[in-house]
Amino acid sequence: MVVVARDGLQVPLATVAAEAGVGIGTLYRHFPNRAALLDGLVVQSLRLVVDELREAAAQAVTGIDAVRGYLLRMIDRRDELLLPLRGGPAVISDEAIGLRDELRQTIEAMLARGGADGTIRAGVRALDLILMATMVAQPLPGVTDWDRHARRAAGIYLAGLAPHDDGLALL
Repeated sequence: MVVVARDGLQVPLATVAAEAGVGIGTLYRHFPNRAALLDGLVVQSLRLVVDELREAAAQAVTGIDAVRGYLLRMIDRRDELLLPLRGGPAVISDEAIGLRDELRQTIEAMLARGGADGTIRAGVRALDLILMATMVAQPLPGVTDWDRHARRAAGIYLAGLAPHDDGLALL
């Protein structure tokens, strides 16, 4: 994962094998081509995100607490993620599509929980939260102390999720 994130999607598979400490033949036995390898990395990333979402929801008292936990976990685990919104390959396999759909459903349940307990404003969609998590988990080049900046941005996003009586509608 690290070598693909560092060197890009076109990294030579021999480099991937060397970084993983295996021979190129071993790599090809598990992944017959680049597309299969990249899909495997996307599946691994989606599994991690779904697991972190579930854990954040299980440990939270309110919906907004669950969202906070999810955002902070994505900041902490950012180096383990290769996802389409972060420059990764498109979701193509049935397994990846299923995990993507599970991720969306889990987020929708989290948002519904926040709506029911009054901690998340109406109209927030799963894609809104996916975009937020992607933005805080993707360091900008040249920005030092990304964790501090990302956590601050997450706090701003969380404040924007709170119900408002000021008549502001979501765009």
